Amino acid sequence: MAMTYTELQTNVKDITEMTFTDAQLSMFTKQVEQRIYGIIKDLPILRTTFSETFTASSGILSANSGVFIAM
Repeated sequence: MAMTYTELQTNVKDITEMTFTDAQLSMFTKQVEQRIYGIIKDLPILRTTFSETFTASSGILSANSGVFIAM
């Protein structure tokens, strides 16, 4: 189910029956996104593996497109 940010804000206000500032809703949304990412980041279906050759003298590692390398 897709929803816009405005719809999300409205739903949060309706469910909690509270009034929030835009800054509070923004912080809430960011914290929820971080929590969800923390839970799902280790799911095997989201992992990407690849093997490449690294030459130390060049200092360059090439990867296929769509691969995220966290440093």
